[in-house]
Amino acid sequence: MQLDLSETSLPVYEALASPVRLKIVQLLSGQPMSVQDLAAHLQLSSAIITKHLHKLETAGLIHSQRVGHQKISSLHVDTIEVKFPQAIYPDFKVHKTTIPVGHYTEYSVQPSCGLAGPDGYIGKVDNPKYFMFPERMNAGMIWFNDGYVEYRTPNFRV
Repeated sequence: MQLDLSETSLPVYEALASPVRLKIVQLLSGQPMSVQDLAAHLQLSSAIITKHLHKLETAGLIHSQRVGHQKISSLHVDTIEVKFPQAIYPDFKVHKTTIPVGHYTEYSVQPSCGLAGPDGYIGKVDNPKYFMFPERMNAGMIWFNDGYVEYRTPNFRV
């Protein structure tokens, strides 16, 4: 969820401005829970929990649904980002480059492993020695059960 510093974001800020609602969010981050379960964990009445849940749901932070006779609530977001009106840090100079999958410079892999290119497998599957096959440069996919592949790229200082 992305917020800004406008009045449209106030319901979220208001919903999070309560220790009880913060505890509810923490509990719901573990698993969906009923009003009764939340009330028992927080030692509050079901009526008070219902009011807090309504505030969280209005803000879009949780989602509630009826399952039989119970109202089950679950977390609806996992992150909240607040965008301020003006950036205070300058943009970094960035040099972007791409490295094709098969252009690694070092490797150590264990089966199950292999490489595949546009025309099928490159070398034999589950045989790490094919990771140095010249055709590896055409690989579009690599896989291995354990190990690593290493890529080296120049450091373009500006």
